[in-house]
Amino acid sequence: MRLPCCTFAAVLLVALAGPVFSDEPDPRIEAFWVLLHEPAVVEELKLSAEQQSRFTTMRDGWDLRFFPLRNQKPEVSRPTFAALVAEAREELKEVLDERQETRLREVELRRLGTDSFLQPEMEPVLKLTDSQKEKIRAIVSETRESLQRAAAKAKEEKTPQKQLEGRLRTLKIGEQRKVLDRLTQAQRDGWTRMLGEAFDVTRLGRPAFRVPDLIDSGQWANSEGLASSSLRGKVVAVHFYAFGCINCIHNYPAYLDWQSRYRGQDLVIVGIHTPETKAERDIEAVKRKAAEEKFEFPVLIDVDSKNWDAWGNSMWPSVYLVDKAGRLRFYWTGELNWQGQTGEAQMRKHIEELLTEPAP
Repeated sequence: MRLPCCTFAAVLLVALAGPVFSDEPDPRIEAFWVLLHEPAVVEELKLSAEQQSRFTTMRDGWDLRFFPLRNQKPEVSRPTFAALVAEAREELKEVLDERQETRLREVELRRLGTDSFLQPEMEPVLKLTDSQKEKIRAIVSETRESLQRAAAKAKEEKTPQKQLEGRLRTLKIGEQRKVLDRLTQAQRDGWTRMLGEAFDVTRLGRPAFRVPDLIDSGQWANSEGLASSSLRGKVVAVHFYAFGCINCIHNYPAYLDWQSRYRGQDLVIVGIHTPETKAERDIEAVKRKAAEEKFEFPVLIDVDSKNWDAWGNSMWPSVYLVDKAGRLRFYWTGELNWQGQTGEAQMRKHIEELLTEPAP
């Protein structure tokens, strides 16, 4: 059986990409949201200069509403996020023409992988029987559980990332074959038509999100203050921490290495100290600890957690890498090298990638 070009990669991306919110009940909400932030998708739509300007402005506004949802309770975040995505779908209709809307929908179906078979627009095309629908749901559910077990086992055994990706790829390819085996040839042909022209989904996996501006508390260590506008054209490593947090302290060697390794290059490290305990609310103590640890970079003292909430941060420590255009490209929550993980090496690699990119 010959499968549509690049479909394996599409379903693999779904397996490897972390959800926007845990337990997100509708994969299409998340898929659409991420695709709006993929440069390859925007390029595929062939927007005019006017369309590009309108789209970028709209998307930036959505992003600034999205970030604060990240640390909200699920009963708040999920419906609010769903409403935001629904609003984005409607507003996009004012920007895209019919051809562009169709192409975005085709790429979205590719991104959904096997979840695409049960989407409403597929109903009149595939005309699945109740038995087929039941079997497809069972296959998808079984694969999801297998992916979770594989990821958990890999974490326990400290399996290298590439080896884990190979296992996940095998599971997703097997899932798609099982689903297609339950379709007639006419149904398979209909599904292929709905996917449209070939799209190289290996270009996906590079979403960029507009980050919130720094909210100046008026209290800084190692700086009189920074405005986000002054950071454009620089790669920015933003790390949220609290000086009494042992996991945060374990990340300090990485920050000290970056401030030395990339000295004189277009990297700016910004610490955001958000207190967890009463002692950590002492501004002079924050400054003293920063000096003791030999931090040379600016630290924004976020006593009232305004930056923490604007970013929707939820864990000490968390590290975000922002590109020269002011967009989030990579992040790591928790201790970088926790129990053999390679967060420090991965983030260093990403920093070097971002440094090679031209300024906007």
